[in-house]
Amino acid sequence: MKKQIFIFTLIIFSFQAFSQFSVFSKYLPYNQKTDVYTVTSNFDMGLPLIFISGKDVKVFYLSNKYKLQKEIQIRRVSKNSRLYLGSYIIDSNLIINFSNEKLTSVSQITVNLSNGSHIEQYTDIAHENTKYITSWELKDSLYILAIIENTNNFILQKLHGYGFSSIQEFNFDSVYIDIELPSIYSIINKPEKAIRKIDSSIPVSLKISSCKNKIYMTDNKITITLDEQNNTTQIYSLNLEDNTCSIDTIIYKTLQNTEDSPALSNSFIYDNTIFQISVNKYEFGLNIKRLDNTDTATYFHFSRGNDIDFSNSAMYERNEKEGFLFGDPVTWKIKNTRKFLKMMSNMDPAISVFSKYPNYQILLGGIMDVTNQS
Repeated sequence: MKKQIFIFTLIIFSFQAFSQFSVFSKYLPYNQKTDVYTVTSNFDMGLPLIFISGKDVKVFYLSNKYKLQKEIQIRRVSKNSRLYLGSYIIDSNLIINFSNEKLTSVSQITVNLSNGSHIEQYTDIAHENTKYITSWELKDSLYILAIIENTNNFILQKLHGYGFSSIQEFNFDSVYIDIELPSIYSIINKPEKAIRKIDSSIPVSLKISSCKNKIYMTDNKITITLDEQNNTTQIYSLNLEDNTCSIDTIIYKTLQNTEDSPALSNSFIYDNTIFQISVNKYEFGLNIKRLDNTDTATYFHFSRGNDIDFSNSAMYERNEKEGFLFGDPVTWKIKNTRKFLKMMSNMDPAISVFSKYPNYQILLGGIMDVTNQS
């Protein structure tokens, strides 16, 4: 994990480390969009960095000691492969996966990391048009989750080896019979309602966790949480072992809604435990439940006239309008609970949880997107 955090820091901040490749002058032209991806699922095999600009693909292969081994230039042939799905390593080959927008076909580029040779092959998927949700890079395979358009049916495609694939389908219609809920597709088929993947193996920022709809993968289970309704969290579970699915509703400890400050809410899952927060400008609640035993819960509450009795760190407001790479963010210390609640109730509430053995480390706050106007 230390290596993973270190290399991400290196990629983001150490431009000088890439100067030996002339990456930013040769492969990141200012007039063309370039996306950069790392393949971190198999550190024993090293670290490939994938640069994608249109149909051009550039692979920088670093050894497991992060020394440059090879630069590989690829020109994609397929016209229907604009969506990058992810990559994995098998033997000494990097398998790069693309698809068309509807996920009806997949293009795989197999790159030999030893000699730089590569081949491209195609696989048709025999199901209806789908909406891509997310994917997970495993050590020697790739899991791709999508939902069939205008349905409650999920498709999980597993790519492994050299062109092999298998498909699991999860039909939530059977568990929707006695539940008055809108279809899953209608909820998430909007850019602002998109599901955000959460990687609980590393600390998650409040910016990421502030989204209302999240997806997690742990062991043989995929969990989707929707916090669109302010008093409940809908949990959609996909069991990869027995191919079953289920829906659960976790109710918040509700706060009193007021005309000038309606209650806002959000949730986060960590270690098979759900953490739910509710906030308005007068009070705040934190509800903690184990998902395997929802009958018992721990609840924390404070109001604007009280100190936060479970807080062990100061509260701050950060203004990062200068941009991610320019200057230091301006930080103000928030001196009382009333000010904290007033600010948080006007933002998107967020909670992030990580293990700080033997305890949980819980980060609370609010996020607001600010657009600079000239």
